[in-house]
Amino acid sequence: SYHAALINGMFCHARELDDGHEEGGVHTYASILPAALAVGEERGSVSGKEFLTALVLGIDLVSRIALSIRYLRGWHLSGISGGFGAAAAAGRILRFDPERMRHALGIAYAQTAGVGIGSAEAVMTKRMTPGFASRSGVMAAYLAQGGVTGPQGTFESKDGFFKMFDGDHHNEQELRFKLDGSLYSRESLTKDLGKEFEGDHLYMKAFPSCRFTQAPIQATLKIVQKVMIEPEGISKIRVYVCKRAMKFGKPFQLGEFPEISAQFSIPYVVASCVLRKEFFLENVTEKAVCDPRVLKLAEKVEVIHDPVIKLKVPVTVEIETDKGDRYRERVDQIKGNPSDPLTDEEVNKKFYQCAEYSARSFSRDALEELIETVENLERLPDIRLLTQKLVGRRKPR
Repeated sequence: SYHAALINGMFCHARELDDGHEEGGVHTYASILPAALAVGEERGSVSGKEFLTALVLGIDLVSRIALSIRYLRGWHLSGISGGFGAAAAAGRILRFDPERMRHALGIAYAQTAGVGIGSAEAVMTKRMTPGFASRSGVMAAYLAQGGVTGPQGTFESKDGFFKMFDGDHHNEQELRFKLDGSLYSRESLTKDLGKEFEGDHLYMKAFPSCRFTQAPIQATLKIVQKVMIEPEGISKIRVYVCKRAMKFGKPFQLGEFPEISAQFSIPYVVASCVLRKEFFLENVTEKAVCDPRVLKLAEKVEVIHDPVIKLKVPVTVEIETDKGDRYRERVDQIKGNPSDPLTDEEVNKKFYQCAEYSARSFSRDALEELIETVENLERLPDIRLLTQKLVGRRKPR
């Protein structure tokens, strides 16, 4: 089950299509879902309702921890908070009492790590961090079940999580919350705990790329799906973004792993949208990323910091042609946010598209049955009925 949680956690996050908490800056399901599936399948007789309860609790905890951290100093928040949520979800499925759950969270803390250097260097460990967190959560739950003890001061002691990972030293550029000398936002961690659940505030990505590239993709597609523009006739593309997005606006370079470089590059995603008039998994294959046409067009993309923009939106894209024509579109809301959610039809379309890239083969009927099962999960008598349907047949090589 540890290995299943690890591998599925990696797969959940690898294509940059997973959910997230906008304000917390954390991905949630990639750590929680694999842990809950692994433990639920292994334990057996876990109803869909029990499974959903475990997911809700784990996601709420991950989101609250991320929300309460006030500094951004190189941590991948999905990695440093994901293990706690995975342990909580696994412990709920194993029906832990409060004491046992405390031990599980303490053991998860003993394994906590999640550095953001994988994103900074566009390497494959970027895709692995939630899997590590999911594995550590499952291991923590089983160790606690077996009698291993964890610390009582996991979060708030002098050697606890917030002291070690948030700390009392910073520079002003890393400060997320201006707090009066406190190390973290306790209110974000505990306010309305058990009454309000942060899972209600998650977004779902429409495109397989970094969050800071989503609005540039939307704006570019608005232009090229409405106006026929020959890529060869484009003289300049300007993208106006917030300060934090500028690190994704550097001139595009293929890097050691081209697919990841592309997913974290505003110049690449914009150029790719112009060429293909869409953006999904086909855009981030190695063949597509290394296409000389997209590389040439990406050189014409200039990413500009607009000091008026404080958040990920608004984003404006402007395309200028050799003939002097200008086309401009602005995006004020990222598609998939709770305020502008993907429709059921859009979610199902995304699911079918992803299934085409699966290493296993599923008939259309099997995929429709999977959708129906998930939509009625709270009535499922045993979660193993879901995992059995996720197997499929291995595609021939």
